[in-house]
This record gives sequence, structure tokens and C-alpha cells, in this order.
Amino acid sequence: MGSLGALHGIKVLDFSRFMQGPHCSQMLGDMGAEVIKVERVGTGDENRAFPFNRIRGVNAFFLALNRNKRSLTVDLKHPRGKAIIDRLIPVCDILLENFRPGTMEKLGLGYEAVNRRNPRLIYCCCSGYGQDGPYRDKPGQDLLAQAMSGLAWVTGRTNGYPRAAGTYAVDAYGGMLATVGILAALHARQRTGQGQKIEVCLLDAALHMQCQELTFHLNGGEVQPRENQEAAHPLEPAPYGIYPAADGKFLAVSSGPWPKLCQALGRSELELDPRFDSPQKRLERRSELYALMADAFRQAPRATWLDRLGAGGVWSAPVHDYGEVEADPQVAWSGMLVRQRHSEIGEFRIVGNPIRMSDTPASYRTPPPPLGADTVAILLDIGVGREEIARLQAEGAV
Repeated sequence: MGSLGALHGIKVLDFSRFMQGPHCSQMLGDMGAEVIKVERVGTGDENRAFPFNRIRGVNAFFLALNRNKRSLTVDLKHPRGKAIIDRLIPVCDILLENFRPGTMEKLGLGYEAVNRRNPRLIYCCCSGYGQDGPYRDKPGQDLLAQAMSGLAWVTGRTNGYPRAAGTYAVDAYGGMLATVGILAALHARQRTGQGQKIEVCLLDAALHMQCQELTFHLNGGEVQPRENQEAAHPLEPAPYGIYPAADGKFLAVSSGPWPKLCQALGRSELELDPRFDSPQKRLERRSELYALMADAFRQAPRATWLDRLGAGGVWSAPVHDYGEVEADPQVAWSGMLVRQRHSEIGEFRIVGNPIRMSDTPASYRTPPPPLGADTVAILLDIGVGREEIARLQAEGAV
């Protein structure tokens, strides 16, 4: 096992905040990159200040997204603060930002200006709707992207409201897409010697998440938006869905041999029922079939059903709450729930990196930094003297 990460020696200048951008830069940091998190003097990343979801006084969302980073506080509107960024650009490999389009240009940090100073730098912009187009200046956020992309429309029940996912799914996926784009650009730079601009927006990410469903729709298919029952996908026939068991717990049933499913349910007569004797019929009449199956699943506890379905080769799984996730033996084996120690709150637990690399594995070197904790060290790294640093601090530039 190698001692250095895959991105050791790569330096990231990270202006991002909230989720999409920090998710990306944390992935890069886990892989060994040095990430300099540029934050506002005095307040920092907005996630730091959110009053909800706090762990012993520190915001959980900030803890989740900012390990393996160094915090540099800079006033980007102060001439001497901007000069610090100008000194960092030539020594960095990647610049990441998720301001509204046009903000970096107003600061003198747009792609064209930065590219002139460092043609090798990879410049990644994350936004709600992209850097151009009719929605360029609209505020973009995970919920809004789910709404505008149709994702919320196909989620939930027909007789109820459209429903967003129970997590910031588009933000997380958008962050992963930005990571992929940056890694591809680093590879291209090995051939060309040049950096490039990458754009990732939440609306595009949400559309990409639905590539299968939208392809069907775009070519004449009818995608039913929502179901009265708990069918899990608009294009999958029953039994694909979530069902209640007798003990109040839930299980997910995916697919498997139809005869085996009927036998496991104790409803062998359904196997040859002309209403359900083909996948197409089970799709067309899935609400009816779902109701029949839900009644059957209510007759025994979840564990009983999981045993029966597993024995019959029917794909199924328990629907876990977070406490059950934490206790699950596969999750424990995976090492995905990581412990770190923070200077303010002591030991805490976070979700680790899901990418397993045999020789250059992800690492958890440092916890999320206190605001501005690395400002002096970073300035010393680029040759700013201690007396000059003191003057910059006195002026509020850093």
C-alpha cells in the first residue's frame, strides 16, 4: 500500500461553499490533493453558521464536507486580499468555485484572467443552471434542480404532491460530476500541458441522473409520474417497490423469478393469474398487484420475508433507518463510518470516501478546519513575511 495519495502534489484553490463544490474538493482532498479552502474573513463558509443540525456547537453539514482542507480567510474585495489570491494562482493546479455566474469575473478571477496567469490551471465552475442561457442568473439549489428537471414530478404519489428526495441527491451527484471532470482534465493536461475550463450545473446533473427515464420519454414512451401505491420506479413492473411487514418494518423487493415470488408469498395462484402472467401485464396493472402483495407482506415480520425471498432467489433488502444503517455488519465491514478528532468538539464520526484504491487509498488526514486556522501557514508558504501578515490582518484583508 502506497503512503501517498493518488493526487499527492496537486494543489486546489477552493472558493466553493454549501454542498456541490465542497463535496468535490473533499473527494480531491481524500485522494491526496492539498485543498486550500478560501473563506470570508470572520464568517467563512455559510454552512458553518447554520443554526440547525449542530454537533456540540459545530454544524454537522460543515463537518461532513470539509475534511482534508486548509482554511484561508481572505477578503476578496480588499485589494491586498485579492493580491494574496493572485500569488496563489500560479502555484495551484485546480480552481473550484460555485458562485453565481459572473461573480468571479467581477472579482477579477474569471477564467480568462486566471488562465493568462496560469495556463496549466484547471478551472471548474459549479452552478445551478450553467454559465450561460436564459436561467444563468437565477438562484440554483438542489431542491430547485429536482423540481425543474422532473425528478420531483416522478417521485411521490399520484394523489399527493410531487416529492423531493430525502437527501441533497443532485448536489452530491453534481459534486461527483465535477470531480470526474477535474480528473479527466488532469489526465488531458499530461498530454497537452494546458488546463481548461469545466462547467457543471445542477440542472444538467439532475437530467443526467434520469437518463434512462428521459430517453424513454423523448422517444415516445409514456412515463407515469407517480403511483398511488409505493412503487419505487415509474417504469418498473410490480413487485418493484417497498412493502410494509407485520412488525411495522419495511422491505424493498426488486426482482427475481415470478413463480418463486408467488410461492414465497404463499400466493401461488398469482403465478398463472391472467392479469399478471407477463412482465408487461405486471407493469400495466402494477397498482392492483402491489395492493395484493402488500396485503400478503403484512401477514409476517420483515425478517421472515427476507429469509423466504432470499431462499427463492428474489432480490430484497430491509428498509433501514439510520440507526439500523449504523449497526449493519456490511456497513461496519466497509469502514465507511469514520472517526476523526476535532479541536473544538473532540471525537466525531463522518461518512468516509467510497472509492477503494489498492495502492493509493483515500485518507482522512485532517478534520474540517476551524475558520482561518491555516491562513498564516499558507501565507508563509507563498513567501509572505510575518510582519506583512500582521499588517494584512490589521487591515482586515485576511
